[in-house]
Amino acid sequence: MRPIKVIIFAYDFPPSNSVGAQRPYSWLKHFNDFGIYPVVITRHWDAVSTADDRIRASLSKANETLETEFGTILRVPFLPNIRDRILLKYGEQHAVIRRILSLWYSMAQYIFASSDNRRNMLDAAREYVKKNPCDIIIATGEPFILFHYAKILSKEFGIPWIADYRDGWSTNYHLQSTASGLDRLINNLYFTPLEKRIVATSALITTAAPAIRTDLCKLHPTKNAKVIFNGFFPEMFETLSKKENRTNQPFIIAYSGTLYPYQKLYIFIDGFEKFVQLNALSPSEIQIHFLGLEYQPDQMKRLLDYKPDLNKYIKITGRMPHSESLIILNQADVLLLLTNARFGQIYAKVFDYVALGKPILMCENDQGPLEQILNDAGTGHIADNSDQVCEQLSSLYETLPSATINAAHVQQYSRKYQAERLANFIKSFLQNK
Repeated sequence: MRPIKVIIFAYDFPPSNSVGAQRPYSWLKHFNDFGIYPVVITRHWDAVSTADDRIRASLSKANETLETEFGTILRVPFLPNIRDRILLKYGEQHAVIRRILSLWYSMAQYIFASSDNRRNMLDAAREYVKKNPCDIIIATGEPFILFHYAKILSKEFGIPWIADYRDGWSTNYHLQSTASGLDRLINNLYFTPLEKRIVATSALITTAAPAIRTDLCKLHPTKNAKVIFNGFFPEMFETLSKKENRTNQPFIIAYSGTLYPYQKLYIFIDGFEKFVQLNALSPSEIQIHFLGLEYQPDQMKRLLDYKPDLNKYIKITGRMPHSESLIILNQADVLLLLTNARFGQIYAKVFDYVALGKPILMCENDQGPLEQILNDAGTGHIADNSDQVCEQLSSLYETLPSATINAAHVQQYSRKYQAERLANFIKSFLQNK
């Protein structure tokens, strides 16, 4: 009896170093342990160190098939569209033209194949399925055009598909927090009905956070939605050494990955300023490290413009391999988690943070899943305002308590454990359909 075979549409995938790439990679790595053979359809990625690298033409101009010990990877070339080429050639110039083109591509790609420069992912999947029977399809978004591909492939070959939401589509928190009135109108009139039509053809829905599941259940009330957390790779932590006691070393607060516009950065920075002034600390005694923030120039500017006198305490890096970021985080004294209580987001970094066993300073309390994760794991220090940040930093700086880890609780957030949950979800569905 052959194993269950699953097609996985995943635009972000290694060697791309994005957080979104780790989710489908964990399925590739672990599905075979649970009787499922994965076939990943992705784009050809070269090195990605700046935002522009994501829209450069692939060095490879032909499809590539990689047979690995875990499963099959089909990589297809990428060609930038007109908007991308304008951005690569002229930088931030011609913003109005680029915005018009972005709007056109975002809407027209679902109608005209010529407007979709990722369509060769669908073509590659179609050719594979013609020769290789498959049992189910997973499309992980965004980009949510992958849901459209899964719908088309499902209809052509009679294969059920799963809509996997890493974030919301028409209910996306970034849209709710920063979008213009026009963007909201277009979203309500075009993308919400589009999402409903496409996802109505799916067999199952999965998502990375309970709050997103709540939104999806309202939007798709007849669908069975299940939370499959992101998690961490335990093997990446096995060789990390403990940081030596702080002697002639700065006290390091570290933040990893994406900084979102709606996160309340100012609460932490104001509290940090109070703490530094109260204790007359120099940059040789305390520092804040933002890993990968150079990749987000707008958010880097937001940080550096807020309290310029504090910039001497701040270190910012470019993007780096996940394994390298873990080494740096492991040498920090406190890990920073920025949130917004309005949005029940579960940031993928929290699982790495918890696995490292470091004190985690969360600003502000989300009063939801993040608070629960940190409390259950025994690693959380929560501050809702700048005074509380100052108080928490004072306590952590003086005593540097070791987090008392609830190992059994933490282990359920391993990527393998979450892949097993998804595999069981798939097998249960296929057995009962």
